[in-house]
Amino acid sequence: MSAPKHPSEQKPRPSDKPSEFSEKPGKRHDAIDTHPPPHDKPKDDSQKKQIETKKHKLLFGIRRSVRYHNRRVLFYDHLHKTANTLSLLSGSATVIAVLGKLGPFWTTFFALAVVLFSAADLVIGPDRAARMHNDLAGKFFGLEKALITSKQLTEDTLAQFTAGRLDIEMNEPPVLRVLDSVCHNELLRAMGYEQSYFVKIKWYQRLFCQFLDLCEHKIQPISC
Repeated sequence: MSAPKHPSEQKPRPSDKPSEFSEKPGKRHDAIDTHPPPHDKPKDDSQKKQIETKKHKLLFGIRRSVRYHNRRVLFYDHLHKTANTLSLLSGSATVIAVLGKLGPFWTTFFALAVVLFSAADLVIGPDRAARMHNDLAGKFFGLEKALITSKQLTEDTLAQFTAGRLDIEMNEPPVLRVLDSVCHNELLRAMGYEQSYFVKIKWYQRLFCQFLDLCEHKIQPISC
């Protein structure tokens, strides 16, 4: 018997129908929702159905946040390693320029390169940023675990989980909405949802999504 799939990998049922929209990807708690409907719709009373839908939306947002912060960790790790590598290469080139008597121009050029890369690494602080995003990803993952393992969900317990999410988001730096939308599409793809729930992201938006938001107001669901 094969192992049960993680909730984020389960496929939606063909009979599931889209729900209404209430939160934009990349902009927390907005008026438009691109969350897909729950995989398993409860067959009991309407109150249980509402609780299950709210749980699904909350879980989807938390999982998207985990993906977002993990991507930021990788980005800042690579940035830190690149800056250190360039500083090391520039320092080595400076020594070679001095010993090889290449002249004051190259010696000064490589020395300035060392200062530039070291200063950039110090000012931007990619190592500190990577640790911060790693901590945020861990907190969101802990909240996801607690929500999944909660046996009896009520409006009150869902409100507590929502408050926990807000407590974490309160310590977040400004969210890059295009990057968050990329994570939104990745999560939909992992969960097996159809293309109608995805959002449109241009190639140039995806290219610079780790640096800045480009035309983020144009991000719309594909179904629109």
